[in-house]
Amino acid sequence: MKKQLPSKLFLASILLTAFIIQSCSSNDGCTDPAAINFDESAEEDDGSCEYEEGDPEELSGTIDVPTTFENIYQSDQLYDYVVDGHVRIDAAVTIEPGVRILMKSGAQITVRSDGSLDMSGTSQDSIIIKGEQDIPGFWNYIRFNGSNNPNNKIIYTGIYNGGADSRRDGLVFLSSNSRLSVENSTFAVSQRNGLVVSGSDAIIPSFSNNVFRDCALYPVELSNFFQSENFNETSMFHESNGTNFVRVGSRTIPNSFTIPKINGYYEKHGRTNLDGDVEIAPGTKIKMASGARITVRSNGSLKCIGTISERITIEGTQQVEGFFECIRFNGSNNPNNEFQYVDVSYGGANSLYDANIYLSSDSRFKMGNCSLNYSAGYGLSGGSSAIFDDDGNNTFNGNVLGDIGL
Repeated sequence: MKKQLPSKLFLASILLTAFIIQSCSSNDGCTDPAAINFDESAEEDDGSCEYEEGDPEELSGTIDVPTTFENIYQSDQLYDYVVDGHVRIDAAVTIEPGVRILMKSGAQITVRSDGSLDMSGTSQDSIIIKGEQDIPGFWNYIRFNGSNNPNNKIIYTGIYNGGADSRRDGLVFLSSNSRLSVENSTFAVSQRNGLVVSGSDAIIPSFSNNVFRDCALYPVELSNFFQSENFNETSMFHESNGTNFVRVGSRTIPNSFTIPKINGYYEKHGRTNLDGDVEIAPGTKIKMASGARITVRSNGSLKCIGTISERITIEGTQQVEGFFECIRFNGSNNPNNEFQYVDVSYGGANSLYDANIYLSSDSRFKMGNCSLNYSAGYGLSGGSSAIFDDDGNNTFNGNVLGDIGL
């Protein structure tokens, strides 16, 4: 007897039933974590996501009572607060993790002497401060003006689109006697600098794991080297900034401390006097701007001890003989004045102190395993009463007037 095959209609019915069973067994839903109906067990997004709606609260005027600004909206598509104008802080202000602040054109925040600003986000819930338009210089700055409060913190915070003010010329600006800790944060898309430490007595107690990018001038500008005391190699300064160095000003340094190695170069501007015992850590790289000079005075000393694998580099920003003046020891008879595994190049611009390294009267200096190169004068020069202890293995290249002029 001939076996009868299933009809096409019957086969189609079986296939449709299997499809319906399979569809029902799959878990469809909202797969966007930012949605209020996010379903973490959903495998396929079914277009059912729903989002919060709301307008940001406006911040304005003077805040003179302790205030905590909470994370109002969980969605990263919504801003919790908006700044339109100038907000002045005269009390303790805390910004909670996850808060998003929208800055209107020309907006600015000033933390004054009686105030503090704690912006401590977390790795999961960072704080975001952005311009209404994603362009450099859309708003002005966050300024700490005389606020020496240990609660001033920028941690896990992203700050974008500021730097419009030519006087307070950074996304964040520290005036005299201010204090600010900066960790795990991003400073980006500034019309000028990222972070500016203007006052010579301003302090950065903690500085690590930060990223500076797309700042039209410098990522960081310091008034003096002492403000870099708590820097390290974990922060990034070399992503598409106008000049990818940490700019250092010319203020006198009365303190004893160590200039730490960073991930990149310092760029030294102007003339700086050292009145304390200063060391430069192995592997540190310093660019000397046009006309820059470091003078070690009678109460100070300068110790640069590199290693074979981590030499210390001090050179002109441009590779031109005489681009910077010199490193001058002026009456410092301190046995700490010693260079080992250091390369100094492109100095000798000053006709009086005509060398990369110049020893004025009664100065003492020891050098070994170093190179002094491309000076417009001598590699090493100085007065007749200076004491030079040649520790050997030093090299000299391309110095216009000669190697040693003692």
